[in-house]
Amino acid sequence: MKTRAGARDSDLEVAWQREEDVRRRHTEIAIEIDEIVVVRATSRASLASCEVCANEVVMVTPAQAAVIARVSVRDINRRVEAGEVHFLETPEGSLLVCMSSLNPAAQEIKRREENA
Repeated sequence: MKTRAGARDSDLEVAWQREEDVRRRHTEIAIEIDEIVVVRATSRASLASCEVCANEVVMVTPAQAAVIARVSVRDINRRVEAGEVHFLETPEGSLLVCMSSLNPAAQEIKRREENA
């Protein structure tokens, strides 16, 4: 049977099927990125005794801890207040965060993001 435009119904059905196949195609691209963060012992990162770890560990500033954990400084301060990371206050009043306690916290952040 022919339509007004002169095309056959079977031709229209084939064209419609092709259009349907194009819409069904799905391309997925996965990109994996590995990143290494290096903290060098400078005047801002130092070895100190962590009372909770009962060991001498690298202590970093909240800003450095935020970069390492991939969160904001505010989030690091919240974790300090919640007791989720170990810390010490210097006699000058500066806050230092224990790297040994920061790594498990960073892993927990990743788990939360993946589950969200």
